[in-house]
Amino acid sequence: MSSELVIQGSLFTPVSPTEFTFLRQALVCIDSTGTIARIVRATDTDYSDVQQTAQRLDHLWQLPHNQYILPGFIDLHVHAPQWPQAGLALDRPLDQWLNTYTFPLEAKFADTTYATKVYHHLVHELLRNGTTTAMYFGTLHLDANLALARQCAQQGQRGFIGQLAMDNPDQTPATYRQASSQEALQTTERFIVQLQRLAKTTGAALTPVITPRFVPSCTSETLRGLGVLAHRNDLPIQSHCSESNWEEQYAELTYHQRDAAVLDQFQLLTSRSVMAHGTQLNADDLTLFADRQTTVAHCPISNCYFGNAVFPVQQALQHQVNVGLGSDLSGGFTPSL
Repeated sequence: MSSELVIQGSLFTPVSPTEFTFLRQALVCIDSTGTIARIVRATDTDYSDVQQTAQRLDHLWQLPHNQYILPGFIDLHVHAPQWPQAGLALDRPLDQWLNTYTFPLEAKFADTTYATKVYHHLVHELLRNGTTTAMYFGTLHLDANLALARQCAQQGQRGFIGQLAMDNPDQTPATYRQASSQEALQTTERFIVQLQRLAKTTGAALTPVITPRFVPSCTSETLRGLGVLAHRNDLPIQSHCSESNWEEQYAELTYHQRDAAVLDQFQLLTSRSVMAHGTQLNADDLTLFADRQTTVAHCPISNCYFGNAVFPVQQALQHQVNVGLGSDLSGGFTPSL
């Protein structure tokens, strides 16, 4: 059976955190669903046959010799509503940056028209920079989060999208938080149902993600309920963990545990969890992450501004912790991984 598209060109693809494979002038055969059905190496016996068949059917796309094929980038940590302020006020401490700039901006996404405009541009820009899969923090607004999902579907990006939960009156502004734990959990449940329905009707690769913003922003009731929802629906979880001194100190003062232990207490560290930053993680935390098979979204640019430390990548890998990359828009100023 012939492929719908055959791309001829040299490609790089990773095989481990420290190794990659390079294939010169391979044939990447893509089927009618957009899936790579086969990669034909230049040394394969049927290389010429596959190339000639694709050329005869006008399905061959030959890259110039100064261009290369790369896998689509996977951005594990994007704050979608923060795109309009990328690069703004990165000299401020994290809590000031959130309360002065970020929370007021995110509150504007109650306007779904505004949200759609921003998200159309964001998804386009990420795709333009090679990001074909993104894990997104949304806002408190269900309709705006669905608008983000529709942009992913329309533009062909795989989206893992989170309905934000934050209800702690001691750590979040009255103008931008859920009124109660019940509201936070019910909105999350509605979002799960509606996003799964949208994915089914569009055929798009869309997945709801359980999303407590971080431990300080949520009451213990909400953290507990989100853990239950994640397990009941077998869903990914995303949050921040040990991002800064402030966040780590809050966990220790409030729960008398480290940030990672608090998340684990509420069943939020799983094999489907992605926790951003981790600059304050110690050896015990890394062992816990490895035991739970939880992934760290390493965000090197934003860590320079807000992390108060450098994430120990080599130490994490030695502990067998899964590590991926995140842009952390807008704590990171660039959409390019």
